[in-house]
Parts: sequence; C-alpha cells; structure tokens
Amino acid sequence: MTAGVLSWIFISTFGRDSIVLALLASVYVTLFGAILAVYEMRLEATHICFIANMGFMFDWRGRTLFYIFSGSLCFGLGIWGIVMGSVTMANMLWNLFAICYNPHYSDMLKRDSKAQYERALKREAIRRNVAGDANTGAAKDEK
Repeated sequence: MTAGVLSWIFISTFGRDSIVLALLASVYVTLFGAILAVYEMRLEATHICFIANMGFMFDWRGRTLFYIFSGSLCFGLGIWGIVMGSVTMANMLWNLFAICYNPHYSDMLKRDSKAQYERALKREAIRRNVAGDANTGAAKDEK
C-alpha cells in the first residue's frame, strides 16, 4: 500500500509515456495493500466478504500467491516500489519458512483459518435467518 501511495506522490519521476501505466499499477498496489491490511486485522465483519470474493485468503497457499502477486506489482513503481516489493517478498518468504519448518505453527494456522471460516458462515446464516424471520413476520402482518 505504501508503494502505491508513494508512487502517486512521485508520479513525475516516471517517464512521460509511462505515467498512465504507473498510475494504474499504483492504484492496484494500493487496493491490494488495503485488502491485505483489512484481512490481517482479522475483523469479524469482513470475513463474509472475504469468503464470498476471496476465499483463497483462508488458506496459506492462496495467501502466499496473493503476497507474491502484490509484491511483484510493486517492482514496477520505481525505487520505493522495489524497496516495498522486496520487503513484501521477504515477509512472504519468512512466513513460508515458518510454515514449512514448524508443523505446530502450520497446524495452528489451519485451525485458526478453519475456525474463522466457520464462525463467519455461522454469523451469516444467523443474519440471514433473522432477516428471513423479519420478512416473514412482515408478510404475516400484511395478511
């Protein structure tokens, strides 16, 4: 996210022909960074959105690929993009190392992701059931 914002600030450092491409890349990097930030905050209210649109975030392999994709986009955004992309890749490699060489950590991540996924589905089922009950109650009142 930082690389995207910094590239907006220093857009004049890009060549005249590549300003549009730099703007598009910086928008994507900023949005993907915001998505990662919101996901890593583990906000219960956002889990259904992630399940519906980005279910791969609940699996370490999907998250790893998303980090690779987001980090690689940064490399095209000048020196700050290279720095932030390198930090993102280093973070991803460190997490991958921890997952592969520490089975207890890997198991904990799997359990936590599964629990988050199930809690979000239960909350959504309860929300829909309550909304359904409210709608059927209103329909009964009309009759």
